[in-house]
Amino acid sequence: MEAWVIDILKGYGLAGVVIALLVAVVVWQARAISSKDAELKLLNGQRAAEREKLMELFADATNAQRITAEVTSKRNEIMEDLAGAMTSQANSNDRMGDKVVNQAEMFKERLSDFKHVIDSFGESNRVMTGLVAEVRNLLVGMGVKIDALPNVITSAAMNRGRGS
Repeated sequence: MEAWVIDILKGYGLAGVVIALLVAVVVWQARAISSKDAELKLLNGQRAAEREKLMELFADATNAQRITAEVTSKRNEIMEDLAGAMTSQANSNDRMGDKVVNQAEMFKERLSDFKHVIDSFGESNRVMTGLVAEVRNLLVGMGVKIDALPNVITSAAMNRGRGS
């Protein structure tokens, strides 16, 4: 046995040993409590650092959500502008299609008018050809008659001379 236990037994008896054991237990528990207290302080410090980091993460997440909301808002504005542009483009294409159809109709009418002009010109050429042919025939006929005129005059003069 330990010397200090023997000294207590001699001086105080069994009650002294119990008191010494209780004091030892109290000292041991005080050390254990202070050790646990130091561990808890360390743990509380770690938890405080984690809470601080968590608060930073929450702040960053809130900021990220705000930025995402802003970007989404801008994207929606761009989508609306794009939809407006697409609508304008579609309307422009419709107007262009109408113009092309109208120009095609006008072109058909002009071609039809041009066909009538060509047909009229052709008819005019046929009429003119007929007139020129008739004038030529008349001129040829007149040329034949003019060529025959001296003979007719001679024959008329002879006929008059016989008749006298």
